[in-house]
Amino acid sequence: MDNKSNKKKRPVIYLRVTEEELSYIEKIANERGEKVNSYAKSCLLNKAVHRPLMPQDSCNKIVTELKRIGNNFNQIARHLNSGFRKGWHSSFEECSDDISKIRELLVSHVSA
Repeated sequence: MDNKSNKKKRPVIYLRVTEEELSYIEKIANERGEKVNSYAKSCLLNKAVHRPLMPQDSCNKIVTELKRIGNNFNQIARHLNSGFRKGWHSSFEECSDDISKIRELLVSHVSA
């Protein structure tokens, strides 16, 4: 027996759009990290559509830069804590907390 006849066939929907509309749909789907079919299906079925604040690759670049800044920050803090400079400790802790919060927000956005 033919393998194709054993597979369950699903109905197909065709949708006509302009070149501009297709470009926009592809752009949004790519930003969401989805294929056009998955994105269109979620829109048509009124599922909650999450529109990212920025493209995935931009978020990844920001997270990478924040990690680099954090590494530099830790090196500075290590020098300060070793007695290199006195009196800056609380200011660096506040900056560290702020950087951590920004990183957590971006990571949660990337993961969403």
